[in-house]
This record gives sequence, C-alpha cells and structure tokens, in this order.
Amino acid sequence: MTFIKSLKVVKMWHTGGKMIMQRREKEEKIMNESNGRLKTKKILIIDDESDIAYLTKLILEKADYNVLLAYSGIEGMRIAEKEKPDLILLDLRLPDINGIELLNELKASNETRSIPVAIFSVVSEKEVLEDNANAKYDFYIEKPFR
Repeated sequence: MTFIKSLKVVKMWHTGGKMIMQRREKEEKIMNESNGRLKTKKILIIDDESDIAYLTKLILEKADYNVLLAYSGIEGMRIAEKEKPDLILLDLRLPDINGIELLNELKASNETRSIPVAIFSVVSEKEVLEDNANAKYDFYIEKPFR
C-alpha cells in the first residue's frame, strides 16, 4: 500500500466514511461547543527514525491532524497513556522494545486498549503475520511509502 493510499485510509478512518457536508456540520458543532476552536484528531507516531517520523508528522499536520512524536517504545507508551491519541502509528523496530511487544502492552492496558494501532514499518505484513499470527493491529502501512 502506498503512503498516499494509507493516508486515505487514515482520512477515511477520521471521517468514518461520511459525506463532506455531514463532516462540516459536525465540525461546526464541535467549534461551537469548544468556543470557536476546532478539536482535531490526535495521532501518535512511535518511530525511532526521526526523519521518517518528522516527514510523516508534517504530512499529517497539513491534513489538520494534531501529531505527537515518540522515538522509543517507553516514551510512546507514556505519551499514549497520558494523551489518549485517536490513532497510533507504530514502527516495529524500536531501540528499547520490540514493536509487537509494545502493541501487546497497548492492547492489554485499560488506558490504551481502545486506541486503533496501525503498524508503520519496513517489515512486510506477511513477515509480521508469519512470526506473530495473533498480532492485534488495526491497519498496516508499509515503509518506504511513495
């Protein structure tokens, strides 16, 4: 899946597949309820490759998402529990913990289990499923993206 298609998946997740007009009405209602400030969806990127994480952050911010960055699994877990993002993009190769182990911790925690997790990795989905048949991720985005 290309990165642009992946962003469309994220965008579809964000809007829930609703029509643009319904989305605008919802945004207007949210703005009115929040004193004129639009509440945007929060996405946490957990990736030790700072260039990829930052580039992804810029792309998502341009699409009006609030993006949080974590460069290690421990930092990512801490931010996820504190900030309760709407989506987590999780790299599998982290310096301090295996991404699948972190995924399992996220799904086991009462604080983070309901947060959708998209694996965001150079490891192919097929390879991940061969080694981790019970991995409970919600989406898969393969790097490098185009």
